Amino acid sequence: YINGTIFIGDSITENGLGWGFFPYRNVWAMHGIQPDTIQTEPIKVYGGKNGDEEMLAVNAAAEYKPGRVLINIGSNSVYKMAPDVFAAEYQKFLAAFKAQSPDTDIIICSVLPVDKRYDESERTAYTTNNDKCNKINYALAQLCREQGYKFLNLAEALKDENGQARQGLVYETDGIHPNKSTYPLMMEYIRTHAWIKETSK
Repeated sequence: YINGTIFIGDSITENGLGWGFFPYRNVWAMHGIQPDTIQTEPIKVYGGKNGDEEMLAVNAAAEYKPGRVLINIGSNSVYKMAPDVFAAEYQKFLAAFKAQSPDTDIIICSVLPVDKRYDESERTAYTTNNDKCNKINYALAQLCREQGYKFLNLAEALKDENGQARQGLVYETDGIHPNKSTYPLMMEYIRTHAWIKETSK
């Protein structure tokens, strides 16, 4: 299942590649990529036909026609994008992607929870926090219901009883990016929540 999935993402996906959790040729990523910027800025297609190459994700879709993609973007834009705007920009990208590769199965990964410091900060209204993450995930789940995409709620695997990132799962330095030791947990969730399409006999 993992080998049959292209992982499209930001630095969270890049880190997983660097640590060997995602197959090298299955990653299309760029640090800081967001639902709006992925429409106009290139990402890196690792191990493409011409080696590692940078291109727009929609052009990669046209070139490679992936069977299944799992998209996890926008961790850097939670603090500044309203949920409806986040979902609307996501939908623009998905529509363009499907236009280039209509047979691709698309799975949208939830935004991951962040450390409790963001909820407790005096500046929480101006930064990333778990309430914003939850509202964006609700908007993404609703988008998936309306448009027929699948929603992977990976966030639930990383939350504690308060809905915050469990202690030790994200870097102490930023409170957002998963530690290397967290990726096996993430990969297990992806595998055990696989989307296997039924085929007619």
